[in-house]
Amino acid sequence: MRFSESWLPMNRKHFLFMTFQLKSVCRDLPRLLICFAIIGLIILVAGICGNGILNSKKGPLNIKVGTVTPDNDIRVQLGFAMIGSMESLNDVCTFEKMDLDTAKDKLQKGEIAFIAYVPENLVDDIMGGVNQPGYVITPENANTETLLFCSVLDAGCHTFSYVQAGVYAVEDFLVAQGCNKYQIKEANEDINAFYIKYALNRSKFFTHQSVSATGNTSVKGYYLVSGMLLLLMLCSLTLGRHFSKYSTEVLQGLRRCNINTAYLKFTEMFGISAVFFGITTLIIIIGKLTIFRNSIHLNPLDLLWIFLIIMSLISFIMFMNSIGKSRLASTIMVFLLTTVMMYVCGRFIPSAYLPESVQLIGNFLPLSWWAKGLESALFSNISWVNLLLSVGIGIVFYGGSVLAEHIKGRAFA
Repeated sequence: MRFSESWLPMNRKHFLFMTFQLKSVCRDLPRLLICFAIIGLIILVAGICGNGILNSKKGPLNIKVGTVTPDNDIRVQLGFAMIGSMESLNDVCTFEKMDLDTAKDKLQKGEIAFIAYVPENLVDDIMGGVNQPGYVITPENANTETLLFCSVLDAGCHTFSYVQAGVYAVEDFLVAQGCNKYQIKEANEDINAFYIKYALNRSKFFTHQSVSATGNTSVKGYYLVSGMLLLLMLCSLTLGRHFSKYSTEVLQGLRRCNINTAYLKFTEMFGISAVFFGITTLIIIIGKLTIFRNSIHLNPLDLLWIFLIIMSLISFIMFMNSIGKSRLASTIMVFLLTTVMMYVCGRFIPSAYLPESVQLIGNFLPLSWWAKGLESALFSNISWVNLLLSVGIGIVFYGGSVLAEHIKGRAFA
């Protein structure tokens, strides 16, 4: 009974102190909501633009190719029409038919990347076994696009040479077996039809698989998580006074109530995290009712993880305020570190577009794990490693904040 009598008053004081911290943050709620609205609008516009760019079906390259083909060769014209309609080439290449002199003039002016020159009767010669070459004319100082296309073309020529070797091997075999010319012709037609069938129907060899720069997360989901992180970190700058240093009289009063430094820092972190969690939950609900109807699947466990990740993020802000010499210095540090981490961790633009060295550094920064943790919680792609590391990072920053107070001599037992 003595234990309960001494234990209850102490915990009542702790509970009241946490309530006061939460009320203190709630008093700044109007200003915080305005900050969320302004920064959120900017992030929303940036996200819409980024989503449009990443979802664009038109590739970033537009290689202009000048084609010189015989006017009376229907097979060559049909072949180039078929090639130009292929999705894999249509995204990066534009074929323009012209005569040889015009093509050379445009090549010198840099208006086209190279010239594809097809001599007359090329298709008939190929089908008949005559070694008739086509020509690719490149400028003296070829750019990256031209070199890339020539490499792909060279690989295709090697494949084509293997195909032709198969045709010749069949013909030599039939000759050795004493077959007449009609049988040989019929066999050549059959094997050419066989090759053409597989060339036109590429699904025989390849399956359609979409590759996204944002990984397993959709582009919209990527910008939702990136926007939430940037929004939380920038809006937390307006709450720097809640991490301010307490006067000696206040610290002595807290000590008499058995409230130590560790609990004080925890209540600071918890109060801001609770308010941010409420605003974040509202944003998630709006997203689920509008854009992410079939993507976001929330349950109580997911919401708990989101709250813990927000606490981890706020612990980072608290740590920066603990080691900073002033509130202004801490605000500048948080802003600069937020900007750098957002870029290095691939949250402004996907990591796939960043140099490998930058990607490597980003994997070790805390924002990378917060983002992975939020993606896991929001899109039901639970990864306990991501979630536990996100929370573990918060514990480290929380411990660092308490230690910084002890080192600076502001701590109390």
